[in-house]
Amino acid sequence: MNEISSVFAALDIALWSHESGRLQLAAKLPAWLAVAVEPDDWARYLAGLHPVLGDFLADAPGVWDGPVDPARLGSGPWMAGPDGRQVLQAWALRCGGSRFLAIESLTARQAEGLAALQRARETNLLAETLNRRALQLEDSARAKSEFLARLGHEFKTPLNAVIGFSMLLSEQKAGSLNKRQRFYVDAIRIAGRQLLDVVNELLDLTRIDSGVMRLNLEQFTIESLVQESLTPIWIQAQQAGVDVFVESQARDLIVTADRVRLRQVLVNLLSNAVRHTPSGGIVRLTAHRGDGVVTIEVHDNGVGIPEACQSRIFEEFYQADNQRGDAGTGLGLAISKRLVEQQGGSIGFSSKPGVGSTFWFRIPVTHP
Repeated sequence: MNEISSVFAALDIALWSHESGRLQLAAKLPAWLAVAVEPDDWARYLAGLHPVLGDFLADAPGVWDGPVDPARLGSGPWMAGPDGRQVLQAWALRCGGSRFLAIESLTARQAEGLAALQRARETNLLAETLNRRALQLEDSARAKSEFLARLGHEFKTPLNAVIGFSMLLSEQKAGSLNKRQRFYVDAIRIAGRQLLDVVNELLDLTRIDSGVMRLNLEQFTIESLVQESLTPIWIQAQQAGVDVFVESQARDLIVTADRVRLRQVLVNLLSNAVRHTPSGGIVRLTAHRGDGVVTIEVHDNGVGIPEACQSRIFEEFYQADNQRGDAGTGLGLAISKRLVEQQGGSIGFSSKPGVGSTFWFRIPVTHP
């Protein structure tokens, strides 16, 4: 008896022995239950702590009269104490042929347990919410991609017809046109091509985001990439009064990448540079290699990009505040970023308003 009493006292658990239907204090009362009660009144006092504890005491004799078992028997529920905060747990046990009633204060443990449960519930709820939101975003993105893809294909057929017939009219194969009529036909053809460019950019963006776009890897020289990219830029540069220069230290360097997509990136950077450089300005293209990568840079001395706009320059449909009316759709840089990163590379820029900009992209010499 003394041995078990000392153990329960060390555990800060109140312990009574049950003999002949009476509860006798078997260990020193812990501080949380230090009250002056006559020995004969323990059952009444404990039953008054909480109705559930009273029910437990009423049922306990059946437990106490059962077979001897050194383990806990009939563990009771957690219950709020008289102060509304304290939590108790009661159980009956038999040990060494004696029968006991033990009551444990779970105040600190219960607080920790409830806090842990609350955190777990909040974490689970947050995880479920995030998962549900992610699924909704995936569905939304998929629906957007499907819509844009279908819309793009529906647009391309009539647009190609508009462009084709306007070219035939411009060539006057169906009859001669006066000066004003030729102007109108040219305007239709130019507008049709611009709209077709927008459709193609939307389709590219959709293919990349949906994972449909596949890379067509091949070996080619940097010189061939540069020359192919410059061909469509010369006329634009001449019309804008901008000089374009090439300085390459990697002309003969052979890389393995998607030639068509890299040309698309470089043409976009060159076109942007020419578009945003005033007449008499200079656009300079440089290429150099190092540490298993090739870096291609496009420098201009144009209007530059305002600092407030620089953090968003690669966002879809975003255009800097100082862009001119022919600034494009705002998709070119977003697509270029995706195409470069899809090939294991990186893209970036530096710019100072009124001084100019430098856009660069870097790709591995051999595709990973």
